[in-house]
Amino acid sequence: MYEPTVSVTKHLTFDAAHYLVNNSFSKEENTKMFHKCCLYKENDLEEPHGHTYHIEVTVEGVIDVKTGFVIDFKELKKILQEGIIEKLDHRLINNIPYFEDRLATVENILYYVWKEIVNQINAIRPGSAWLESVRIWETPDSFATLNRKKN
Repeated sequence: MYEPTVSVTKHLTFDAAHYLVNNSFSKEENTKMFHKCCLYKENDLEEPHGHTYHIEVTVEGVIDVKTGFVIDFKELKKILQEGIIEKLDHRLINNIPYFEDRLATVENILYYVWKEIVNQINAIRPGSAWLESVRIWETPDSFATLNRKKN
C-alpha cells in the first residue's frame, strides 16, 4: 500500500560573488553571451558581481512515529549551515575548486549544493526521508530548481 509523504523545506540566504567566462570564447563573445554576469566590463575592467542568493532545500519522507518529524528543522539547518552557507557566504564562487572547470551559473551551483548535502540528509533516515529538491534564487524573480531523479 502507498504511504503518503510530507515535504519539509528550509530557506536560507547567503551573499556571494561570481562571474561567467567561457575560455573558448573571445571577450566579445563572452560579453554577448553572459551580459552583466560576464567578467569583462567596459574600459577593459574585469570585475565579478554579487548576489544575495536564496536557497530552499526540501526533504521528503514519511513521518517518524517516534518524533513526529520527517526531519528536524534544527538538524536540517545545521547541515545547510556547515555544508553550504559556511562554504559559499561572502565568497567568490569561481574560487571554489568545484568551479575550476565549470561556469559558476545558478544551475552549476545547484549541483554543487546537492553534492555537498545529499549524503548527509539521506543518511538521517535511510529509505524514510531523502533530499527531494534544491532551489536557488539568484535574483528576486529568477531561480532554478534541481529535483531528485524519480525511478
